Amino acid sequence: MLLLNNSNIDEKYHETESKLKLVLENTSEGIVILDKNLTYTFWNKAEEKLTDVKKEEVLGKTVEEAFPGFEKTDFYKMYQRILKSGNPEEMTADFTLPNGETKTYLDRVYPYGDGLIMFVQVV
Repeated sequence: MLLLNNSNIDEKYHETESKLKLVLENTSEGIVILDKNLTYTFWNKAEEKLTDVKKEEVLGKTVEEAFPGFEKTDFYKMYQRILKSGNPEEMTADFTLPNGETKTYLDRVYPYGDGLIMFVQVV
């Protein structure tokens, strides 16, 4: 019979958390997490490649701070709807990056805690 004490449970939890972060960081799909104020809390390596924007440039900033004018986009309107309704949505639309390049993105966005998690691809 296996007995688990709080120390073992904490250790297993942190081990699992570390493995999940590793998977999220190294998947081929862009993954972004925003809090309820639309502040970036996670930006993986794939998202860096898709956008040519390093995570250090966005983490801790709101979408408007990281990408001036973002509040005028359909993506922003979708994020607001999801925060209000709690219903996931997806959208394909063009977005112009800070370097001036425009790409077409597919964003699949889900409620996540009191914020949002999105899975991003260039199409």
